[in-house]
This record gives sequence, C-alpha cells and structure tokens, in this order.
Amino acid sequence: MRYEFMTVPTETYGRISNFRPAILNGLRTMETTPHLGDPFFEGHHQLFAPRVGFAWDVFGTGKTAIRSGFGMFYDQIESEFRFLTASNPPFFGLRQVDNPPFPLGFSGSAGTAPAPSVDGIEFNVRVPTRLQHSFNIQQQLTANTVFNIGYVGAHSYHLSRGSDGNSAVPQFLPGGGVFYPAVAPRKNPELSGSRLMTFNGDAYYNALQMDVVQRLTRGLRFKVSFTYSKNMDNASSIDSPGAAGNSNTSQDPEDTKAERSLSAFDIRRNLVMNFTYDLPGSPFSGAAGKLLGGWRLGAITTLADGNPFSALTGFNQSRDRARMVADRPSLAPSASLSPIEGVTSGCAGISNGEKLGTPDRWFDPCAFVLPEAGFYGNVGRNTIIGPGFANVDLTLDKSTTITERLRMNFRAEFFNILNHANFGLPTNIVFTNATGVRRGSAGRLNATAATSRQIQFGAKLTF
Repeated sequence: MRYEFMTVPTETYGRISNFRPAILNGLRTMETTPHLGDPFFEGHHQLFAPRVGFAWDVFGTGKTAIRSGFGMFYDQIESEFRFLTASNPPFFGLRQVDNPPFPLGFSGSAGTAPAPSVDGIEFNVRVPTRLQHSFNIQQQLTANTVFNIGYVGAHSYHLSRGSDGNSAVPQFLPGGGVFYPAVAPRKNPELSGSRLMTFNGDAYYNALQMDVVQRLTRGLRFKVSFTYSKNMDNASSIDSPGAAGNSNTSQDPEDTKAERSLSAFDIRRNLVMNFTYDLPGSPFSGAAGKLLGGWRLGAITTLADGNPFSALTGFNQSRDRARMVADRPSLAPSASLSPIEGVTSGCAGISNGEKLGTPDRWFDPCAFVLPEAGFYGNVGRNTIIGPGFANVDLTLDKSTTITERLRMNFRAEFFNILNHANFGLPTNIVFTNATGVRRGSAGRLNATAATSRQIQFGAKLTF
C-alpha cells in the first residue's frame, strides 16, 4: 500500500485569478467574475494506492513461471494551469490597438474594449489515476534462453483535458445533433473565447507483449521484443505539442464521447531487436594480436507502425466560436477514413491519380469534404495512420590491454546506418477556406522524425 497526497500551490500575496465553471441559463460555461486568492483548487490528502502481485513456479522445476500483478497509481496534475491563469484579470490585462493610420496614432474615436478572453481550471480537481494489471508466462527454452509472453492492460481516468469554456449557444436538433447559427451568442456574453482545464479524460491500453532473451553464450547475447497493442483515449494531451497532429481541444466541448478514438500515442506493432557479439580472438600474438583481437559488434533494430492523427478543416466551419479551432471535416462518399493507399481521386485543388503513401501526398485530401456551415464534421479523431519507423544503429568497440596498468577502449557508433528516412506526421489541414478547395500542401510530409546517418568515434585511456 502506498500513500500519497496532492497539495495546492499558493501565491505569496494571494494574486490568483481563476475563472471556474458555472451554469448560466442552463448552459455550462465560465463564471463572469473570477475567484481571487487561495485556494487555487481543492487538494487531496487521502490517496491510497494498493499494489499486489504473485509469482508461481508451475511445475516446481524452475523452468516455467507465471507472474501477475495489479497496481493503482496517482499522477500530479500538469503545471499547465499556471500558464492558463497567469493572464487573467484583474492582475493582468491586455488591450490591442491594430495599426492605427499615421498621423492619427491614438487620437481616433474611442472604441469599445472587447470581452476578455480568460482561462480556468475546475475547483473540484479529480486526481489523474491509472489502474494497471499484467499477466505473464515465462518459459526457459535452453540453459541461457528464456521466452516471455504476457498481457499488459491499463485504465486511466480523471485525466486532464482542455476545452473551450465559453463557446456559442447551439440549437439542438430533433435528431440529437447541434447547429450553430451565423451570429449565435456566446454562453456567457460577458466573456470572449475561454479555455477550461477539466478532468474528465480517460484512456485504455491493452497489449500483447513477447520477448526472447539469451544471456551471454559463446560471445553472443540478444533480445527480441514484440508488442501488439491498442491505446484509446478521448484526449491525448492538454497542449498540442504533446499530441502532434491533433488539436489541443475537443471539437464539441459538450460531447466527450465523440472524441474517443485511437490515442495520438498509439503504435499498433513495435518490434525491437538488439544483440552484442564478441568476435573471435586473433590467432596472432604481439602487436598483431592486440590489433585484431578484443572486438565486439552490436546493433539495435527498431520497426514500428506510425502514430494516428486527425484531419482538420483549418477554420471554424462549425461557427461554434471556439477559441481553439478543432473542427474536423466529413467523410466523402465511399472514401476511407485512413486514405493512405492507392491514388488520389481528384478534387478542387488536388489532381487525380497522385500516388498515396508518399512524402508528397501521404493521404488523399479528396477523401474529406466540408460539412455544412454551422455543423460539426462526422470524421472522428485520429483516423489516419502516419508513417512508420524503421531504424538500425550499429556499434563496434574494442578493448585493448597495452600494459598491466594501461588499457585503451575504442568505440565507433553508426546511428541510422542505412540512412533510412523516417518522416514525421504530414500537414493535416485539408482546406484553404470555406469554398472547399483543398490545400496543395495537405498530406505532405514536411519533417523527419529521426536524424539521417550519423557516425561518431571515441577513444578512452584507462590507467
């Protein structure tokens, strides 16, 4: 049993401004007046995390073992809330004057200050929690070789996620959908677009894990590991750098179920192999023996599927007035949700017959269409799978005894020795504007996810 607690940060002079969630006219929004001073949010001081596990020698021979365990783990909340609330009134204010013409300067007619854009965090913070469990079977194959196969699962809940706390007021349709008129007011007209940090995210991870391990035998040791997994969530990160290819907020802040999809961190298959081999010693003596003996070769090979990402419209087609636009398109008739094979079908802005799955056009932008203005698109989060990853690193090192008290170590390292290009995620903004013309850059791979071939040498004298 592990005991933890989560304290609440304070400000020396109580200069904390937090716009908490509120209900206004029956709609969930942000309070008009900020809550000033401590406490920032509610702390937790009774976090008990049980853990249990067992190991069983099945036949009593020491060659077959079953291991299983369960654990409960708590996480501290992300420090993102500090930056969310640092610019809130009354301790901070920003007014922007957009390039007044010379020589008028600031002497023009007085304007109306826009409603402030504010940020907040739930006061009743729920602690991010992970329940993790595993079941593993281990079998000895030879005196120095072991095979492992097991299941690993996890359920995480109360995860932090960001959403717009003051979007426009929707019209609810008979079929259960929502529609935003062109001039729909915000839920709280006293505020502009706002960002709210909540704790209603959850995630599920299930994996089959296998590996074969050989201890040093005749100069050779190796390990081969393979994971087949699936990671689902409704928010991969509260800020976009942690979840590339995604918007950092929900498309519909009131519909978290629509955000449930593959996690931005999901990698379906992952194979990692490594070995080291002590090359046979030299048959020569003297200087030739020292030069040709004592070499060791090693390598690490990684092969993995790509990460999923979302197709985005690039602008607020839904008219929900969200500060952080997360609008997704709709799927074209007969199109695939992950159109990365074959050729482009041709549409406005994209020619017909371009090969897909290439750096120039990873996915087909023509597979997506703009939803009608005022509606959300029907394409979910993270439906497109990005480029995979393949890499081989090689090492060659040598240890040479020069004298009884002097030894030299030489090492050569070759990173990405095959110089294979591993690309990052492509441009996922599909449209140029409300006309529905596709961006020419949509689906283009613009960056790499790993370096090109790099070689480095090193030497060390030990005495």
